[in-house]
Amino acid sequence: MKKEDKNMQIIINIMKRLLGVKLMKQIICVILLIFEVEEKKIMERLHVSYNTVKKYSVLLKEDRLQDLFEDKQYRPQSEMENYRAEIIEALEKNPARTLREAAIIIEQVTGIKRSLPQVRNFLKKNGYKPLKTGIMPAKADPQIQCIFVRKVLNPLIAEAKKGKVQLFFVDASHFVQGGFIGQLWCKARIFVKAASGRSRYNVLGALNFASKKMTTITNDAYITSTQVIMLIDKLIAQYPGKAIKLVMDNASYQRCKLVTNYAKSVGVELIFLPSYSPNLNLIERVWKFVKAEVLNAAYISTFDEFKAIIDDCLSKLDTVYLDKMQTLTTGKFQMFDMPIWETKTLIMTKAKRQTKQNPSILAA
Repeated sequence: MKKEDKNMQIIINIMKRLLGVKLMKQIICVILLIFEVEEKKIMERLHVSYNTVKKYSVLLKEDRLQDLFEDKQYRPQSEMENYRAEIIEALEKNPARTLREAAIIIEQVTGIKRSLPQVRNFLKKNGYKPLKTGIMPAKADPQIQCIFVRKVLNPLIAEAKKGKVQLFFVDASHFVQGGFIGQLWCKARIFVKAASGRSRYNVLGALNFASKKMTTITNDAYITSTQVIMLIDKLIAQYPGKAIKLVMDNASYQRCKLVTNYAKSVGVELIFLPSYSPNLNLIERVWKFVKAEVLNAAYISTFDEFKAIIDDCLSKLDTVYLDKMQTLTTGKFQMFDMPIWETKTLIMTKAKRQTKQNPSILAA
């Protein structure tokens, strides 16, 4: 076999795999005709009939090539498409938790009853897919958060990146020793032991935005203003002569006069987030990371081991886990500018509606 023939066969095989035999032959045949290859050679190479090659040649000369690739396959249209706008409006007002709920909504709006696979196909065709809902505090103010990010956090982050300030995100996490559910790749469901008792390990942490180094004060009692002051002293010792700024929430033990006055006296600036804004505190992501990395789906028998595992993970954020921290704790914040679902209309089956309209059914 000549080298040209071999290369041609390779191209044919690739196109056959990607496009299918019929479409592959149509495309190659047309290309060869455009380059004025002899019809006989095309027939031999592609194993197509004389009539086929002649047909493509005529279409090419008459500038009707689009007719060759026109999709003429019959595809019946769902009756639900006639009510597409009404169905989408109903689903936007009242999103369905399940396909069964979606089917009920469609039946209520259109009077058309369809199977769950049919409903699924309709939803997917119109861009719907099952997505996990996000949680936001009911009292959060997205507008205030947006202004705070633009006017306060973004300038602080820009200064931290230039090394002008040491910017920290501060928060406390309370790790309770017990069972942490996780996912495992396995053939059958695996049950992980859960430690007895409810021992709690409190970690007050300060995450350095630039270096991703975590500074902590820990105990197994309570986090109070005393621990916050201890954290401030520890940061001053670690970063002597540096401008230190702490971003924190409005917990009473952090915003009390004892802490604010002390921070002012030692030259540490406290920046308090808007109320109900955990999404603006980057350290919240670190607590979730620690649980996913070392606690989920793991049995830890003793409380001392439990504390040691958490401490070890936190101590490696700026070394072993640095790459993950660089992508996890960026200057991009989760904003609540997406659709918010405030109410859920009750979805009732036909049987339930009949029962509600005629309570005597239950008495019978």
